[in-house]
Amino acid sequence: MKKTILIYKDYGVFDIEALKKELSSYFQNSNIIINTIDSSEIIDGSKLNKNTLALFIPGGLADKYFEKLGTKGNNNIRNYVKNGGIYLGICGGAYYACKKVEFETEIPELKIEAEYELNLINALAKGTLYKELGIQPFSNSSKSTAIVDIEDEKTKNISSAIYHGGPFFKSSKKEYNVLANYKLESGKKLHAIIQKKYGKGQVIVSGVHFEYTAKDLHQLLSLINKDTKLQEIVNKLTQKEKTRQQLFNSILQNIK
Repeated sequence: MKKTILIYKDYGVFDIEALKKELSSYFQNSNIIINTIDSSEIIDGSKLNKNTLALFIPGGLADKYFEKLGTKGNNNIRNYVKNGGIYLGICGGAYYACKKVEFETEIPELKIEAEYELNLINALAKGTLYKELGIQPFSNSSKSTAIVDIEDEKTKNISSAIYHGGPFFKSSKKEYNVLANYKLESGKKLHAIIQKKYGKGQVIVSGVHFEYTAKDLHQLLSLINKDTKLQEIVNKLTQKEKTRQQLFNSILQNIK
């Protein structure tokens, strides 16, 4: 039977088309199928089996994920990973995987402090980085979006990707392996992409959207609002597309 990569698509998920397209391109010469899964299918558990190579939980609202998945869904995800599966969380999916979440804690109308009980990584996922990046607090707007540089922990190579509300990661103990750090003008070292073994499987979470090309970003944000900042972001990502693709490929190399 062919292996399958499943992308979560349900209430609270913002957009999966860019991710689906990039995954399809990356695996086009393999026997891997890219498909979607919703909360009822995770709770049912039948799709999360040995033929599922990886489960992607994309960007969106982590509190809505918990609202739909609950304890049963979380248990099934944990068992899937424990038995050899791969969980890959992006932005909202990264918050969701961590033990504790702190989101915009200085802004009352946006503040979230939560534990979503999936707890695949015993770490704090904290966001956003609006102060560090000189952008606005989280909103569905290009004003809360930036192109960030990411430094590979081992090679020190610099890649670029879209940032829109994602976390950085902290742990008092060495609970995970750092794959990449945000490269900030302040010089402050914050963990951007981390990995952890979990049972026979593994968990990879990213605070940045490594799946978006400049074209994808333009199509998505132009539906929300059109402004000069959007075009500046698109132009910058266009110039750095090669490094974004390198980042995408380096993360996908962990999926085997």
